[in-house]
Amino acid sequence: MAQKSADKLGLKNVSFHAENAVNWKAGEKFDAAYMLDIVHHIPREAVDGLITELRNKLSPTGVLLIKDVADKPAYKAAFTWALDKAMDFRTPVHYWSMSSLTELLRKKSLQVFAHQMVDYLPYPHVIYVCRPV
Repeated sequence: MAQKSADKLGLKNVSFHAENAVNWKAGEKFDAAYMLDIVHHIPREAVDGLITELRNKLSPTGVLLIKDVADKPAYKAAFTWALDKAMDFRTPVHYWSMSSLTELLRKKSLQVFAHQMVDYLPYPHVIYVCRPV
């Protein structure tokens, strides 16, 4: 679906990968990466390795965008947890605090801008814009 969208937009310099994020290894360096609601669905102990791999393959002028779900406010996290479990009750769900995920990203030598997104539904969305330091 992503490739079809890129083709419609005439984008020729993009590629898309659907792989297991827990053991993912990048082939070559890249200028940008976007992870949409991935971090909270992989085991917490695997997040460090994934971020390390992304950081190691990110070009010096690149950008890493992560959109994920925070653990606060609690009522929004509970609403989102119920939806996550309704989609697949077997999937792990581990919401991070904004400060914890920001700290992990900064430990990987990334400059981080974290912003809570506003939605008309009660989702605790956060966007992290990360650039190499």
